[in-house]
Amino acid sequence: MDSDIPASSNQLSPCLLYHKVTSKWEAGVTWTPPDQFKRLMSAFHFDGWKTINPDSIFQCTTEPVPEKGKKFLLCFDDGYECTYTDAYPILERFDYKPMIFIPSGFIGKNNDWDHHLLGRHFNHLNLEQLKVLIRAGWVIGSHTVTHRALTNLSDLEIKHELSESKKQLEALFNIQVDWVSFPFGRYNKRILEIAREIGYKGAVVHILRHNCVIDDFILWSGDAVYRWDSNKLIHRRLYRKPGYRLGKLFRVCVNWFSGCTLVWKRLFSS
Repeated sequence: MDSDIPASSNQLSPCLLYHKVTSKWEAGVTWTPPDQFKRLMSAFHFDGWKTINPDSIFQCTTEPVPEKGKKFLLCFDDGYECTYTDAYPILERFDYKPMIFIPSGFIGKNNDWDHHLLGRHFNHLNLEQLKVLIRAGWVIGSHTVTHRALTNLSDLEIKHELSESKKQLEALFNIQVDWVSFPFGRYNKRILEIAREIGYKGAVVHILRHNCVIDDFILWSGDAVYRWDSNKLIHRRLYRKPGYRLGKLFRVCVNWFSGCTLVWKRLFSS
């Protein structure tokens, strides 16, 4: 996926990417129980780690510089309501400010773009909940409009998904939306070029390298957290302990299989 993308010599802060923090059990791999999440954030805080505002990168130069101190980028994909009800109170306790990627067409709606085993569905954040998070210091990023895999779309459809999401989020919340995360982790060089042309400054993506730069467009390597990840393993990622790269390769492969939900969705809807 990133074989034709030039690498940067600089290294950004580690990035952890969550989807759901919830006590609502599901037969999936992208959720974390609140108690486990709380213990991990407490351990990070005790160890001196602080979250970084990704927009601070733009105050440097077009080439990102390494972050000093114990700082990490905390992200949430998909904009689920449980981020507000379960994760937000925990993060406030430690003054942690994440970035959350929102599919603008699903604000306040039920998740019906994904196929969930056992018929479980999750609500997305509504307008008032998002406004609370923004006032608390969270950074809002785009996750397109309809959460379709962009690699399956035409250039015109890609431009619509990326540009309309950015416009809608900026208009709704009177903010600047500079970051994007691509649904199902699917992207290619053309998609990155379109995102940059539209006005995005960076993306959190699933790549093996720590970070890359295309002209002045930043690719921040997000490290997805899955159900089987223990707090000890996640904590080791921030320090890039031995075996990190092998584990990263495994997680990138797991993310690639997220596209299977597209097949299941077609079968389930037919």
